[in-house]
Amino acid sequence: MMDATEYETLLKKLEVLTDIQIAESQVKQGKCKGHDDAKNIVLGRIQI
Repeated sequence: MMDATEYETLLKKLEVLTDIQIAESQVKQGKCKGHDDAKNIVLGRIQI
């Protein structure tokens, strides 16, 4: 039987792996931006 800390760690790992799986799926579907586009979007949203 695992303790609460181990269980929480396991849930966090599962969440990260799920996020990676979603991201990989989005890349395969072409639902992503290139580096330059993403950089311009981010820089456009912040004031330097």
